[in-house]
Formats: sequence, structure tokens, C-alpha cells
Amino acid sequence: MFLETFSFVKRNPFMFMSMVALGWAIVAYNEFSGGKAKSAAFFATFYLAYYVQNEILNGLAPGSGRSRGKMPGLRGFIWKNLLLMLAAMAIGVGIPLAWGAHSFSKGWFVFLCAVLMSVSYALILALVGTWPIAGIAGSTTGLVDAFGRGRRKLLPTFFRLIAALVLPYFTIFVLVAAASLTTYNVDDLFQDGNLNILNALFVLVSECLETFGICYMSIILARKLQTSDAARYREWKEVREDGASGASDVSTIFN
Repeated sequence: MFLETFSFVKRNPFMFMSMVALGWAIVAYNEFSGGKAKSAAFFATFYLAYYVQNEILNGLAPGSGRSRGKMPGLRGFIWKNLLLMLAAMAIGVGIPLAWGAHSFSKGWFVFLCAVLMSVSYALILALVGTWPIAGIAGSTTGLVDAFGRGRRKLLPTFFRLIAALVLPYFTIFVLVAAASLTTYNVDDLFQDGNLNILNALFVLVSECLETFGICYMSIILARKLQTSDAARYREWKEVREDGASGASDVSTIFN
């Protein structure tokens, strides 16, 4: 799936670079406005995930001539993903508070919450991440069916999602830590009205990695939906054929 993500980006370079540019612009605007565009980053992430998963599940990109502008299941995709994200945030913040971690320093408390939110979000997506995207494929299956899919190959899916969530931020952390050892200031994107070139490059690399990670996560979940439903269909077909074979044997006995 990692190579498939590279292939997807290669087929959709304009989409990829547009989302990177949008992410960079949101970071710059947040610095000027004091964080007023943070919600835009969430919806940009959701749109990118929807774009990728619609392409994988239907072979069509929303807004393209082939799809004729149709975006199936978009409303359910957004609110279901928001619900899963809120659940991960509640776990990531609730557990440290319940353990008394609020007595830690602010930096350590934020770090602990971020780690737990990443782990819980990856686990939730591994278990029921196909629930929000089922509507894209035209399915009306619910949360229980998604949980049934999630139990299949849970650990491989979980570790792939963890890698997609953590590795981009870890890479940026290493780069920033290395840069902090020099005399160059990487705290702000703009300094005295001038663009901080090194930090601008860090933001660009960060947005590229985050965009790639979102594409990777989206492909993982889309393929999970496809393979799980295909496996369930094969099992159902085998049971039906065995039942038909058994009925035939019984009729032969009584003839």
C-alpha cells in the first residue's frame, strides 16, 4: 500500500501539490491571525481523504468530468469522521486527566495527550474506520458491520495507521531539533515581516509528509473495505454452496 500511495500521488500530482500549498497557506494565515483558520485545516484533511477514497472505491475523482461533480456519501463521511476524531480526543485527554497527569508540566501533559490521541485514533480507525467511507461505495452498512471488518487483520492495519500518523511529525521533529542546534531561529514562519526561509522549508516538507500520510491512511481504509467485503462475500457464497450441496444430498436420499 505504501507503493500504491506513491503511484496515486504520481497519478494525481496537481491534487497533491494543491493540498500541500493549501496547508502551507493555512499555517501562514494561522500565524498572522492567531489560529483563526485551524478548522479549515480539518476540513481540508477530510476533503483530501474523501478525494482519495472516492478515487479508490469508485475510480472517480470528485469534481472531475468522469464523476460529473457527484460526491456520494460526503455528508456522512464528514460527520462520522468528526465523531471518531472526537472519541479519540476524549480518550487522549480523559485518560491523562483521570490518572492525575494534569500535575505534570504543560509540555509533558500536551505530549502525553498527543501520543494517546494518536494511538487511540489509529486504533479506532483500524476497528471502525470503514464506517465513514461505506457510503462512498454505496453501502448502507453500519457501525457493527464496520467493527466486523475491522477485526480482520487488526494489528497490521493498526501499525500501518500509526506509521501514517506519527512518522511525518517525527521526521519534522528531528529536522527542527537538528536546526535548533544551529544559530538559525526556526520558531516563526515570519520574522520582522520577512519570511524565515528555513522554517518555510520545514513547513513545506511537513505539509508534503502530512499530505502523503493522509493519502496512505485513506488508501489503507479503502482497501480494507474492499478486501473485507470481498472476503465476507466469498464466505457467504461458500456457505450457500455448501447448503445447496447438502440439500441436494438429502433429496437424493429420499428419491
